[in-house]
Amino acid sequence: MEELPRTKQRRSLVWAVFRALLLPVLAVAGSYAWLEYRYHSHPPRLTHNYAAELNARALAAPEAERAWAHYRAALLQINRELPPEFWTSDAYLHSINQEKLREEAAFRQNRELLPLIRAAAAMPTLGFILRDKHDPAELAWMIKNQSPEAAGGSGAPSDNPLLLTLLLPHLRELRSFVRWLQFDVQVAAHERDGSTAAADLIACFGIADQLREIPWIILDMESWRAFESSIVSLGAIVAEHPDLMNDAQLDAINRRLMAYAEGGPFYPRFSGERTVFADVVQRVYDPDDQFRPEIACQILCDKPNWWVKIGAPVSTHWYARRPEMIKRFEDLLHAAEAACTVPLWKCIAAPPRPGDDFSTDERTKFVLIWVFGSPPSKPYFLAQSAQQQRDAGLTVIALARYHLQSHRWPDDLDDLVPQFLPEIPPDRFTGEPLRYHVVNEKPIVYSVGADRDDDGGQPPPGKDGNEQAAAWVPPADASSAPDGDWVLWPAP
Repeated sequence: MEELPRTKQRRSLVWAVFRALLLPVLAVAGSYAWLEYRYHSHPPRLTHNYAAELNARALAAPEAERAWAHYRAALLQINRELPPEFWTSDAYLHSINQEKLREEAAFRQNRELLPLIRAAAAMPTLGFILRDKHDPAELAWMIKNQSPEAAGGSGAPSDNPLLLTLLLPHLRELRSFVRWLQFDVQVAAHERDGSTAAADLIACFGIADQLREIPWIILDMESWRAFESSIVSLGAIVAEHPDLMNDAQLDAINRRLMAYAEGGPFYPRFSGERTVFADVVQRVYDPDDQFRPEIACQILCDKPNWWVKIGAPVSTHWYARRPEMIKRFEDLLHAAEAACTVPLWKCIAAPPRPGDDFSTDERTKFVLIWVFGSPPSKPYFLAQSAQQQRDAGLTVIALARYHLQSHRWPDDLDDLVPQFLPEIPPDRFTGEPLRYHVVNEKPIVYSVGADRDDDGGQPPPGKDGNEQAAAWVPPADASSAPDGDWVLWPAP
């Protein structure tokens, strides 16, 4: 009989706890239901089609005036029976036997395509249309050339695709064209054909310019790499065959060099980063300017975790609202832009990555900036290197033209001004004029390099010594840099 009251007591206690928790639980559940309803009743709205804006220039040009139509025609005719290294390795191109190669049918067939490639490189518009799915016309050449890009297949492109999903299959092929033209410069030099060598070099610089048609940093970097390697190719030919090209041909190369990148200083362009960021922002913020973490997670990770979906209506308040996110991004990007316009000789510290100084809480609050704020230091230093190589290329052309006229090398770079060179270009490490010596009747153009002192045109020892001399270190650490100069011409 005593068990009954105890059972009733336990039941009463459970019922009391249940009643005490019921209202809070219902209140929390109701609040969550309201937040869930409000959250999902205001989905983000796409107000801009940034892909269409990026493609506007290409689409405005008639297809016959787009360089890509000509490149595509060449890709459909290329004979890929040459060794794979031919298309991918610079070292291979410099080591193969040209005489033997010229006997191969594939080489002769591909060389017949070079006039088509040169004509395309001279066009002002590349005209490659950015899509998130391969166009069937593009897939045809990708399959023929066994491009890894072909694995994705083709399909109908999205009307307003996420910029991060846009495909760039043309980059690999344009790099191959530049490498192929650079090799043909060597062949033309062997055949004493200065006209073809000049045309090939001009085409290389044209392709480098076309690579930067869309103002994305990744494309700027591809362009600078192609440009630099073409300058090295020019320097090698002038060093080995200073009388190969006549004055008119050298002047034409000079004018094409001066026209690259609108002739201005080389800086990373951040307009593309702004566009990508704005495109992501319009997809992850709702009309109330609240952040949608599950959409952001889907963009970043392809598939959000279940807890992100469940917690999204509540966790949205952890993140910055749209105006605050955009303002913070713009402030940091302006600072990065300002840092990247400083000449290398005035740079005392590498440009910081946007968000590098964020606290743990700020990395969550401004997660888009933390994730998409790409480090500007790499493109900045690559741009400065390309600018130095461009200046060296102009100096080499001036030296070659002087040599053609005087049948000797000048005693000093001042002898080139103003007839062949408007002024002596600066050494990017010091801001002083580039250095020049003639040693055993062979000219040398060089920068003092990372150690900031003149070693008479002698690079640091070792296979990678010249690259080490070209690698920037803060002025305060110059004494610890490899002892030697950055030899620009002729390249070691």
